[in-house]
This record gives sequence, structure tokens and C-alpha cells, in this order.
Amino acid sequence: MRNAANHVVLRPPPIVSLRFWVRMQKTAGPGCQQRLMSTLDTYFQAIMQQAADRGDGNVPDLEEYITLRRDTSGCKTGFAFIEYAANIDLPPHVIEHPTLVGLSNATNDLVSW
Repeated sequence: MRNAANHVVLRPPPIVSLRFWVRMQKTAGPGCQQRLMSTLDTYFQAIMQQAADRGDGNVPDLEEYITLRRDTSGCKTGFAFIEYAANIDLPPHVIEHPTLVGLSNATNDLVSW
């Protein structure tokens, strides 16, 4: 498909993503939108780091691996989608609360390992 405005050929995955984002902006709260974008950025940065490490033959230590694995699992983005699906917009003090961070990490580890 061709976008007439800027003559960029759009393939189905980007089209679906763009359409979803446009709809989400109409109904999701600002915190939820920011978390989705932030967690997607974190995910893409982490998978690029993982690929670079593999290409360079770099083996991260356990703590680095745990952090990277939590970011490459996609769970953080999944949590943002759950927030959106539940039609809530959690405030930062809730998202950053140590109990919720611990529960999120434990859930992520359960899924990832």
C-alpha cells in the first residue's frame, strides 16, 4: 500500500500498528500512552543490544542478563496493553511503587524463565 502524502510504501504490520496507535490515542490516558511508547522503545533497544552482544561474542554477567531478559521478554509492553484494555491510567506513584515493581519483575521472570 502506498501513502499518498509522502509516497512511503507501508506494509501490513506498520499499517496495523499505526491504525492501532491512532485509535488508542483517542481512548487511552496520557500515562498509559507514554508507558506503551516507553516500553516499546525499551524492548527494541534491548533486542538490538542482545543482537549486538551475540554478534560481538559478549556474554553478559547474570545481573546484566536478568535486566536484559526482562526488557526483551515483551512483558513490560504487555503490562501497558493490559492497562489499556482495562481502561485505566495508573498514576506514576502507583507504577513506580516498590511493591508493584517487585510484582511486575516477578511476573516477568516467571514468563521469561
